[in-house]
Amino acid sequence: MSNKQKTSSNLLGLALIEALDLPKNVTKLSICMEAGKPTTIEATYFPEAEQVQKAGEAVQMLAGRLELREI
Repeated sequence: MSNKQKTSSNLLGLALIEALDLPKNVTKLSICMEAGKPTTIEATYFPEAEQVQKAGEAVQMLAGRLELREI
């Protein structure tokens, strides 16, 4: 959100992201509040570089354990 103009909706989004302790790189935030139902929060965000690196290492580790066979 930092690349966008500071509109009231962007400022509200940034405040909610901070209040909910969400990652700073959220690209979409949806909050649904219905009477008689639990509040749901859906956040879409890009993973941090460290998370991507750990995922890549896990894939490499698993790939090393796989055994390919003809069917």
